[in-house]
Amino acid sequence: MTELEDLLAATRAALLSGDLEALVALSETLEAVLAGKPLAPAELVRLRARAAENARLIAAAARGVRAASRRMAEVTAAQGLVTYDAAGRRDIVPALPALPMRRA
Repeated sequence: MTELEDLLAATRAALLSGDLEALVALSETLEAVLAGKPLAPAELVRLRARAAENARLIAAAARGVRAASRRMAEVTAAQGLVTYDAAGRRDIVPALPALPMRRA
């Protein structure tokens, strides 16, 4: 494997594990390596497939982050617990008032 293929494989692993710090470092390294060397057509074909897979993973990660953000907004804005009755109708159980913090 070439250095670029190794970097793309490491990027894939970082995406799958959610290692954002590694992604930042890898992207900077990738940019530096790409800027410093011309690529042969055969190498471009191999790299394009790996890069396309990483692009799909990045898009999936972005969708996940947006979904989590929406869900967090829903949870923080909720006025209570949302449940559904036997007929499928939505019902909100009001939240109890917060109790004062007690020190031990």
